[in-house]
Amino acid sequence: MTGMNKRLRIGHLSTQKSLVGITIIISLSWLVVMCHYDFFQEAYAQIQNQSVQTSIPDLKSPRVAYLTDGRFSDAGWGAFAYNAGQEIISKYGYEVSFLDNVSISNIETTLKSYAVKDYDIIIAQGYEWGDPVIKVAKEYPDIKFV
Repeated sequence: MTGMNKRLRIGHLSTQKSLVGITIIISLSWLVVMCHYDFFQEAYAQIQNQSVQTSIPDLKSPRVAYLTDGRFSDAGWGAFAYNAGQEIISKYGYEVSFLDNVSISNIETTLKSYAVKDYDIIIAQGYEWGDPVIKVAKEYPDIKFV
């Protein structure tokens, strides 16, 4: 027998073993399914009989506070923030409170006063608000500070 014929015969045996293995796996899988056929039928029937909830529960509308040491009437950043807040009110119906012209010395107190009023989101606009926001946010982890 030449080397070429020998390789072909070995390859043929390898293919036969693979087919036998696949046939055994398929047969065992079929056997498992058939043995548990009643279980699968019962589970399927239970799923079909379950009522599907079609209503979405009412969710509380978020309360948002826009706070800044600037003015909302400045025709710049303040006006942009105010207009964005108005858009949130008209588009989503959220409750939005605005407070401008907050003195730098009152930033932390102002943040805490809105936090205790259960605002969900407090947007603090201005460079000076950075450190106070970080400090107050640690005390009120359920409120989102921006």
